[in-house]
Amino acid sequence: MNNIKKDNGFSLLEVLIAMAILAVGLLAVAGMQIHTMEGNDFSRDMTEAIILAQDTAENLATLSFNNPTLADTDGGTNWNAATNDFNIRPDLTNADHWDPGSPYNINEVQYNVGWYVQANTPVQNVTTVALVITWTDHIPHQVVYRMTIADPIL
Repeated sequence: MNNIKKDNGFSLLEVLIAMAILAVGLLAVAGMQIHTMEGNDFSRDMTEAIILAQDTAENLATLSFNNPTLADTDGGTNWNAATNDFNIRPDLTNADHWDPGSPYNINEVQYNVGWYVQANTPVQNVTTVALVITWTDHIPHQVVYRMTIADPIL
């Protein structure tokens, strides 16, 4: 009698199927890594924009109330277009004022800084400023930082 021993190992087909399943799983993990890296890049860009907005807001807050940098140059026309319709152009060509240091190049990203001014809003002797930071990676982004500046009563 011939005793034929049956191997208890894996067949080549079973190994190939297992490798295919593993490859699909690894591709999914690689795709998640790409999205994570893109999210990190956007978060860094957003953080830089917010820091620029805060720095500029602090600089504007130190100016006297009648400083020309805080003047409403167009009677609120661009304010309405920009802040109510969110029609802010990435190059801020419709802004009342631009930061003289703008554009800023940080981490190979170009940030434009400008602001829209509406005088005597919400009340007399109070100026409302919408400070806007724009940048473009593959699509345009913006941060709008609003503040009010009051004429001090002496």
